Amino acid sequence: MPSPKRQIRAFLLSAVLVFALIVAGVGFVNNNWRQSGEQMAIMNRNKLREDQPPDSFDGLVLYCNLTSFDVSLLSFKMHLGSRPYGSFRDSQDDLGRSPSLPMQLTVDSQLIMFPSNQIMASQDLEMTVKSGTPNSYPFDSYTAEFYVTGTAPSLRNKRYPISFSLKNSMEEWWVEFRLTDASGGDFNMILVEIILTRGANQKFFSIFICLLMWIMSLALLALAIAICRKHSNAVATTMLFALPAVRDIQPGRPPIGCTADGLNLN
Repeated sequence: MPSPKRQIRAFLLSAVLVFALIVAGVGFVNNNWRQSGEQMAIMNRNKLREDQPPDSFDGLVLYCNLTSFDVSLLSFKMHLGSRPYGSFRDSQDDLGRSPSLPMQLTVDSQLIMFPSNQIMASQDLEMTVKSGTPNSYPFDSYTAEFYVTGTAPSLRNKRYPISFSLKNSMEEWWVEFRLTDASGGDFNMILVEIILTRGANQKFFSIFICLLMWIMSLALLALAIAICRKHSNAVATTMLFALPAVRDIQPGRPPIGCTADGLNLN
């Protein structure tokens, strides 16, 4: 029959494993629920939905997906698709993807030209964040802000209306979108604000690692006490070198001195 000490150790180990499974399960469900339900935004004059054909819209429709975010470079990538509608659409194009006149699109400081009577090619854009709090990992957040405008060079650079939709395609990041008509009702200049925070999976896993670090540190303390009582054990030295390795398995390899380090015993 196992001794009481072994029973306690087995119980504690089982409790930690059950807690890890619960944390991972709750994080996965929560993150995927938010991912599929809320992370999109649309701004246009006609108040059209993404699944509603903008037949009555006269301007350029833009479809934008956030595909990746690099914390170390403080930059993210967007895939941008575009399609002309109304008087801006080439009537000779059966696919409806060619403009009837040259169109110019400005996203932040990046200029995109669309020649007339040619299919509008999709664009992969790299953007930079305006501010961020990397040392608050895993509760760090990052903010990006930019303007989207469109002009027609053949019409004396007259601005045309824009329908702009944004969607998050990243599972590991939760994104909040704020779209504002900066043109005063003409919808030819859209202010885009993007706030990125880590998904529930990353937060839960990081907290679990912090708890694991506490358990390992307390185990080291117990082993150190045992060594002082002349019960030498080489496991203590091994676990000492394991602490940095356990810390670095957190998603995104957090910077030294971040909030996560303050939660454990580093």
